[in-house]
Order: sequence, then C-alpha cells, then structure tokens
Amino acid sequence: MSHCRFDKPPETMKISFNGECVEACGPLLWNGDEPHDHAAQSLTINSIEIKQGRARAATNPGVQFAPAKEDWMAPDVPSDGCAKFEDGQTHAKAEVRAVLEDGQVMNEHWNETVELSH
Repeated sequence: MSHCRFDKPPETMKISFNGECVEACGPLLWNGDEPHDHAAQSLTINSIEIKQGRARAATNPGVQFAPAKEDWMAPDVPSDGCAKFEDGQTHAKAEVRAVLEDGQVMNEHWNETVELSH
C-alpha cells in the first residue's frame, strides 16, 4: 500500500535559524495507483514527533490534506526547549488517519530516520 511519509535524503526537513523548530514534510502517495493500494479521500496528520539527541519537537496539528496534493507539511513543529536541533540525521514519527474512498478508516504510525538541515 502506498503511504505518505517523511522526506528522505537527498531531501531534508528544514530547521529554523535558531534550531528551535523543524519543518516536517513529506510526499503524499495515497492515489491507489499501485496493485493492492487503497485510494484515500482525506488524510489527517494527528501527531508528529522529531527527536535528535536531547532535542525534541512535537505537535498535534490535526491538519487534513487532500490526496490530490503531492506533499504534506507542518511548517513549525516547536522544540520543547531542552536542546537545539542541528544538521544531520534524526528520528521522526507520526500518526496519520486516512479515510479511504470506500469510507473505511485506517490509522498508521510512521517511524523513520530523516535528515535535518538549516
């Protein structure tokens, strides 16, 4: 099944100039074009967490996207203030709710290694 995820290298997720926010983003791939894929009518990003050493940023944006868009974005995922983000690899996770074209609801959890940069 195709899913939206976080951007992967060579794409990077951007860090704010002061290292206190991260722009979480990735592709939307819920169009049903692949065998055994289910097309979605709406996608909601319910939670995002990004961790790099002691630095942690989290949000519960509840932002809904139409699958016709190519990408999703949460522009300012704020740090909890324990440490600043730096360029390099980090761990990102999210919870997503998809309403399929047949009305079925799917919840997905993503856990991925991503690249951050200023």
